[in-house]
Amino acid sequence: MDPGFRPGKAPKPIVQRKFKKDVHDQVKGEILLQSLEQLAEEFDVAPLSAPNLNTTNLNIPTRGLRLRIRSRGSAALRPA
Repeated sequence: MDPGFRPGKAPKPIVQRKFKKDVHDQVKGEILLQSLEQLAEEFDVAPLSAPNLNTTNLNIPTRGLRLRIRSRGSAALRPA
């Protein structure tokens, strides 16, 4: 963990400060991947390749999420 602290004895605020960004980015990536999987199932589409996700500047809103997806061809996607 941090030099100067025995394993399991570092103060909680120091641990949170050290890992907050990494954990936050990981959770954002997982939410986004799950959302893309759900969209693929709902609209019966298959991605051409794995998504290249950059979650650095992504802010997850409390309600709703708007995604722009590039695809081959054109299709209007509307929930069933």
